[in-house]
Amino acid sequence: MAAFTGFLTTIKIKFEELLRRRLLKKYGYSDWETYLRIEDPDINYSAPNVTAFYSGYTNVHVFTDRKHDIYHWDVMASGKILVEEWCKEHCKHKFRIDWHRVSLASDIWEYNELFGGDYLAIAFKDDKDFTWFMLNWS
Repeated sequence: MAAFTGFLTTIKIKFEELLRRRLLKKYGYSDWETYLRIEDPDINYSAPNVTAFYSGYTNVHVFTDRKHDIYHWDVMASGKILVEEWCKEHCKHKFRIDWHRVSLASDIWEYNELFGGDYLAIAFKDDKDFTWFMLNWS
């Protein structure tokens, strides 16, 4: 009986894996990380500013100081990678890091494709993760 139960469990796991792969294929994604990043329900892609873009996140920080260490790597993307690795290691809840082409207009980071600058923004779901990040990176 135990062998039969193990066999059913194996079939159930394989069937769930098949359903997951079919879902990724249906939407045209190669892996779950990409799917979850693009289909994030906490993001508003039609937002006029950075804060509205991260509508489902409680805390948003834009690295405004161009002299900050993250902007002084060989390639600016490596600064993002360094921050992302730190967050994966230390944050317990959901976070998101993106580059935005924005300009500051009356204390709001608005999207400006023509005259904006590229800034790194990070958003957190949890206040403790945000506080820990700010203590280490600001």
